[in-house]
Amino acid sequence: MMKIIKLFFYKTSWNISYDKKSFEKVFLDGYVELKNNLVIKNAADPFPFIYQDKKYFMYEKINNFINKGRIELYSFENKKNEKFLKKSFNLSFPIIFKSENKYIFTCEMSEKNIFKIFKIENKINNIKEFGVVKSKLIDPVIKEIGGNYYIISCIRIKEQDYEPVIFCSKDLKNWNRVDRNNIEIAKGSERNAGYIIQYNDSFYRFSQINKPNYGSGIMVSKITNISNNSYSEELIKEIKLNSDLNNINGFHTINFIGDQCFFDYRIENFNFFAIFYKIFGILRKKINNL
Repeated sequence: MMKIIKLFFYKTSWNISYDKKSFEKVFLDGYVELKNNLVIKNAADPFPFIYQDKKYFMYEKINNFINKGRIELYSFENKKNEKFLKKSFNLSFPIIFKSENKYIFTCEMSEKNIFKIFKIENKINNIKEFGVVKSKLIDPVIKEIGGNYYIISCIRIKEQDYEPVIFCSKDLKNWNRVDRNNIEIAKGSERNAGYIIQYNDSFYRFSQINKPNYGSGIMVSKITNISNNSYSEELIKEIKLNSDLNNINGFHTINFIGDQCFFDYRIENFNFFAIFYKIFGILRKKINNL
């Protein structure tokens, strides 16, 4: 009975918060803490970064009515939000990194069965398409390691069942896919939960816990081998979200800048129109996939 009540009258939403903890502190402690540091409501996938000596973070801003995301930008200097990228389909999981004196922007575009790589030109909100991978990649990350660029991602097999996908490139344009048989990632930890971190000469990857539900928590793994034809990692520990709130039921992206970490969390509240929001979201996805 409770499942039916929640289906019809409870709606989930994502918010973004932060904790004053570095990667090292979170890694050693095994948790982040949710206090009263609410940054953005109805938003997910925060990614903090420095561009031209100014501090920003990007995130997915979610339209709760149709469950569709666009990419927005927050400036710490101006203390304001602005639109960065909006499409007719869902956008999420933004990432910006610097490579060879150029800044690269990516985000998930899996509803359109494509992954695009953009170069930022002169101004933070001026982007130009730089490369394309024709694959339905979910929460993709690009990381430069040992002179190669790697896309570490996954594709959906069914509802919360994923297959890891890794590509390698020298120039961010020509990508070769690593044989699935040469990828060792623990079952259930294929989907990324943040950017790859280098710490004490090792690389660490965050992954989502999607059982019993999507975005139930975060694991961290140590990358033990990465090359143009193979990849392996070992699970290290779960990163927990500590909070006194009793309506939190998810935590699925974490990223760091200096001694701060930004993360999202999911809450569940009563909403008389919840079932209608859910139906509209499902219809929008089906229309986009036509």
